[in-house]
Amino acid sequence: MAILKQMGAGPHHDWAVRGTEIRIGSVTVDAAAHQGEGDTIVDVYVKPDGSYALQGPGAFAANITIRGRSYREEPGADNQGHPGMARIPEPLDANAVEITLWSKP
Repeated sequence: MAILKQMGAGPHHDWAVRGTEIRIGSVTVDAAAHQGEGDTIVDVYVKPDGSYALQGPGAFAANITIRGRSYREEPGADNQGHPGMARIPEPLDANAVEITLWSKP
């Protein structure tokens, strides 16, 4: 499961994790789809009307930090058949995703 940090005294926004999908309020973030070569931060906002969105304006509901893609090397060949090493991307480790939850406004 993801690493969870709670900021402030609370109460905090509702959240759930299922595999690499993270739900904050009514917004679901597929962490695997956002994973890149370096760390990626996805911000979830709560708007003044109480709705949740991935873009502001609004107060932070959560910050989701997704670690950069890792690779393993396997023997392979290049386009011309010369031996070499192929870099194979590893699946996202859901345990390495960090969720920072903010107190409700």
